[in-house]
Amino acid sequence: MIKNTSFVVVNGMADVTLTNISIIHEGDFIEFNTESLSPGEASKPIPFESNGNNDYWDISFYIEDKRYVRYQKECGLRDKDENQITVISLYKENFSVVTPQSGGCYNNDYDTMKMHTSANISITNQTKFPLRSEVKSKTDITSSINYFNNREVPANSSSTIIGIQTEGVLGQSKFKIGLNSNKEGEVSFNLGSKISASNTKVTSINGSPNFAGFVSAKAPFGFGVAYDLYLYAGQSQAAKLINSFFEANLKAVQSFINKNGYTIDFKDKFNIQLTKLSGLENSESIYTTLKPCTNVSEKNSKKFKFTSILNNEGKVNLNTSFISKEKKVDLNDAYIKDLQILLEGNLSLNLSKKSLSVDLTTFKVYCEDYSLDLSVLDNLFPIVAKIN
Repeated sequence: MIKNTSFVVVNGMADVTLTNISIIHEGDFIEFNTESLSPGEASKPIPFESNGNNDYWDISFYIEDKRYVRYQKECGLRDKDENQITVISLYKENFSVVTPQSGGCYNNDYDTMKMHTSANISITNQTKFPLRSEVKSKTDITSSINYFNNREVPANSSSTIIGIQTEGVLGQSKFKIGLNSNKEGEVSFNLGSKISASNTKVTSINGSPNFAGFVSAKAPFGFGVAYDLYLYAGQSQAAKLINSFFEANLKAVQSFINKNGYTIDFKDKFNIQLTKLSGLENSESIYTTLKPCTNVSEKNSKKFKFTSILNNEGKVNLNTSFISKEKKVDLNDAYIKDLQILLEGNLSLNLSKKSLSVDLTTFKVYCEDYSLDLSVLDNLFPIVAKIN
């Protein structure tokens, strides 16, 4: 074990600012995170411990809106590097890990230039208890997933976002994470294979409705990080209330939309205009949490922050239009199969007026199958991507 050593992160470029920089030294899982590094700027030294020979580094940063990432770059220290500083120099074309005495690893490629399936994963603890995670199993997944082994997420907070990727070439990559607060649950995911992003999904949830998982596509048809994977833990009694409302009202809502149409307004980002809809009656909430807001001053008014995952095990048929300031995309006689929607936002209830309003901050969609061709998706993604 090599102790009393540290590393610094340097923006090696003279005219480019790096943002959202994250460096993880696997083994002791020491993290460095910062919002930006100006041209030529170096971080303060970050202490870490090396096991010698087999040090692995996870690198992630952005230049404008493009992410550069490398998982598990092996670059080991030697005994003679003790009490000195390792330099991680970041460039647009490559990066270098410069060890003080033993040579280092120079001009390493980023994973964005290689074929693989990769994802960002995070855990959100919406309970009032500390949450401990455990990696129950993994197949053909990089060891960065071990960050969540015996990791504690404080009450009402989220974990660090960790990047993972597939290791196998043709086999199905998968993993299972256990979650334990005042209750226990498990969430299992598939993550495609090294050469295919297909079959990426939540495969099982134990402990529902107090635990949930969600998959959101980022760039499944190209290079870069393909998916965001979310795990949630919370007191989800509100799911039963929502499902009772669905059972009593969804058919009527569907009839109203088919007769009058309906517009969903995402503030200044885009609108969704529904004109035809069927199959909605198969919907249910598999996870919903409500947290009262403490800074409410309006009389006879209650406000809540909410997270909800809605599930439809069937086929939803629709005619709709996605409209932004730049373009309009029409979907006629389209269908979506096995739809899931992740919603987060603020809910306001006015008791005197008996009115309800919702302000969405997150809208993410997952489905098993759809009737859209790639030309439609190419036009649709820039619109939907405007909301987190």
